[in-house]
Amino acid sequence: KKDNNKKEMETTAAPPAPAAVAAPEPVAAPEPVEEPRKIVVQTVPATIHYPNQNQAKNCYANYVAYWRCVAANSGNEDASECSSYARAYTSICPDKWKEDWDEQREAGTFPTPYRE
Repeated sequence: KKDNNKKEMETTAAPPAPAAVAAPEPVAAPEPVEEPRKIVVQTVPATIHYPNQNQAKNCYANYVAYWRCVAANSGNEDASECSSYARAYTSICPDKWKEDWDEQREAGTFPTPYRE
């Protein structure tokens, strides 16, 4: 029995040492990701002049005020003084109304004088 134990011990030797492991290849840094643009959605603040839900008069008044402001600034549609009127009427007015009024202005049939 003693001889058998020696043979078993000889056959159950320690496992061989692991082979040398190659170092992992360096990983490239990820490309920077552009941050999405922040979108700000806003409309015209409430005013005591037009307290009701129907904003048709407010729309029309801001449209006329914008074009009066443009006329007062020698036709400069990008004048900083006019930007609040432009923001107001583009926010409140339906696109169809703006298109119709622009056509009427170009044809000279717009019902309200906006030139000074």
